[in-house]
Amino acid sequence: MRSRGGVFAELPPTALDGIRTMVKHNAYLMRDHHTSHYPGELIHVTAAAELPERDPRLVASAWEPHVGTLTSYHANVRHPGMVSPEVLSQVAAIISGAPTTW
Repeated sequence: MRSRGGVFAELPPTALDGIRTMVKHNAYLMRDHHTSHYPGELIHVTAAAELPERDPRLVASAWEPHVGTLTSYHANVRHPGMVSPEVLSQVAAIISGAPTTW
């Protein structure tokens, strides 16, 4: 990850180890989890710069049968950019109910 630059390049080795552990754990959850209905609101933020090449099944609307309300936002970044300070500050604003620039 360091050699490719980007948002992960400056993280210390312990943080990268934590990310690797989280990715493995999330992969396990995705394989073994059976989705039930969540009656509340789901806020979904899409890495919109990847939309043209994304599998059409992997869109925010795929969550609609599983949640009470779906609110979707588009960040004009590729997936690794979702953890950039700019995107995370917008996500924080969305979650807190503050105005956003999206």
